[in-house]
Order: sequence, then C-alpha cells, then structure tokens
Amino acid sequence: MNLVVFFDRCREQQWEGAWVLMDNLQLLPKTESEMTVRLEAFRALDNCVRRVFHHVVLSAMEALCHLFRTTKQSGGGAVAGGAASNINLNQQNAIDQRLDEFRTRARLLVTFARLLNLPSLGDGDTYVRISQLEKNMM
Repeated sequence: MNLVVFFDRCREQQWEGAWVLMDNLQLLPKTESEMTVRLEAFRALDNCVRRVFHHVVLSAMEALCHLFRTTKQSGGGAVAGGAASNINLNQQNAIDQRLDEFRTRARLLVTFARLLNLPSLGDGDTYVRISQLEKNMM
C-alpha cells in the first residue's frame, strides 16, 4: 500500500495529492452504497494496518478539510454583467458543487469511522476529532 506516500503528502501539506492517492487506494467509501464493501475490506486488512487505521481516517479528513477551505477561499461571488457574469456564475457553480462533494465525503467518512469503532488517540476520541473537522465544513 502507498499509505506511507499518503502520510508524506499530508506532512508536506500536498492535500490534493494526498486525497487523490487515498481515493485511488479505495480504502474509504465514496458513496453510501460502497460503505459495506469498504467495511469488509477494512476487516480483511492486516492487523498491523487496522491498528493504525484511525490515523489514516483522521489524516484523510484533515486533507479533505484543507481542500474544502482552499476551494471555499478561491470562490468569490459572481459579478453582474454580461458574458463575464456567465463565466463567473459557471465558475461559482463548479466551486459550489465541489464544496458539496467535499461535505458529502466528510459525512461518509464520519459514518465510516463510527462503524469501524476506531480506537482513541492519545488526546481524544478519533470520532470526535473527525466530527469536529466535518462541522468546520458545514
């Protein structure tokens, strides 16, 4: 697995690259219909990976949160007036759609973490921490 690369990208704040890699690893559900399949895949993982999987989930949520924040900051409102307005409106619609996708993935990740019954981190419950990150995206 490329989990080491994923963590390296997170540490280097390469959030887009980290998120794309996580998607390609297919460890986390992209839709509700994938939830059962990803739970079964988690249970099939080697025990040494399952023991640290809470770090994977937390880092994935952090990457998602950073992508959300960056996307939101890049999306100014559309300006009125002619063709420029249509372009800006289209850009804003694309940004809003991407933000909605991030929110959906965050909700799925919180649900997935709850179903995995992940262990606590040294300074708190993994589920609580990722739930807080998700709330920052609402």
